[in-house]
Amino acid sequence: MTSSASGAFATRHIGVSDADRAKMLAEVGYPTLAALIDAAVPSGIRSTSDLNLPPAATEAEVRAELQEIAPSPSIRVHRDGGHPLSR
Repeated sequence: MTSSASGAFATRHIGVSDADRAKMLAEVGYPTLAALIDAAVPSGIRSTSDLNLPPAATEAEVRAELQEIAPSPSIRVHRDGGHPLSR
C-alpha cells in the first residue's frame, strides 16, 4: 500500500483519542480499559494466553485475497425471464 493510501485508511479508522477514551471510561466509572474489561467479562471465559494469529494484512492485501476467493458477480435470469429470487 502506498503512503498516501495508508494515510487515507488511517484517517477513516483513527479511533478515539486518549482524552476521549479517558472521558468515556470516567462516564462509566472505570479508570482504565482493563478495569472495564475485568468488570464486564467473566474470568471463566477470559483467556490469559496470547492469541496465535498471523500478522495483520494491509487493506490492499485483504482486497486482493477476497478478489481471489470470491466468485465474480453475475446476473442470472431464469428461463421464463423472471427474477432469479422470485418463485
